[in-house]
Amino acid sequence: QLIADINSRPLKLQFDYTVEKLIPDTKISIFNSYLKRPQNIKYDMFRTPSGRLSTIKHSFPIFNMNKLYRSVIKPHNDKFVEIDINAAELRAFLALSNNGCDIKEDLYNWSMKNIFDNEINDRSTAKNIIISWLYDSQKELPKKHIDSLNRIFNKNEVKNKYWDGTKVKTIYSREIESDEHHSINYISQSTFIDTFHRSAINVDRILRGHKSFISFLLHDSCVIDYALEDKPIIKEVIKLFSETPLGYFRPNIKIGSDFGKMKKIN
Repeated sequence: QLIADINSRPLKLQFDYTVEKLIPDTKISIFNSYLKRPQNIKYDMFRTPSGRLSTIKHSFPIFNMNKLYRSVIKPHNDKFVEIDINAAELRAFLALSNNGCDIKEDLYNWSMKNIFDNEINDRSTAKNIIISWLYDSQKELPKKHIDSLNRIFNKNEVKNKYWDGTKVKTIYSREIESDEHHSINYISQSTFIDTFHRSAINVDRILRGHKSFISFLLHDSCVIDYALEDKPIIKEVIKLFSETPLGYFRPNIKIGSDFGKMKKIN
């Protein structure tokens, strides 16, 4: 029902001087082409094995739209509010490893202290090491890093629990044909995305009867076309994304007058 509602509701696209200033002259013709395309986001919820959404032919290309052009997308109401999840897939995997994830801070900042004992003090470096180790079984890393990562994430234990040698079966009973190399990717990605979509469905139920509505879903974020009169319920909406069956998933919140001018808020 949520997908059908998004599919049927056209975006509000508007080219104005503010947008034009952000775009090089050589790109204006490309930008103008967005205004001539279908203005509905038409999702296909069955194309990818992990459950991630894709779009059908002749849909508005929300997934591969250049970020320079996002300011053309305006809210029907007062603002856009975007809710995405910090280290989304990694939190899902951590939850599967330890029967719950309740880390309130940024997960990569947390990892510098609790996995790398402050030997790494750069967030990007910590993130790259964790992602490399988790998804690339051939990646060579220092033994002390591998030992720490195994202690926290229990990669082999999770793989053996959710991969039977030919397919992955998630906690949501989604079955995905997979070799060993891709099994961890499917386990973490699919577990998160199905958790996230359940949260989006719950948010949609809350918003029904209100002026605000879910404008679209973009990877691990939910973009709400927000009416200021609905301020009393916005905390409940954010809470639904953070309190999941897998534990606490830290939300990042952005707000903006169009989709190109989103600013992070506490």
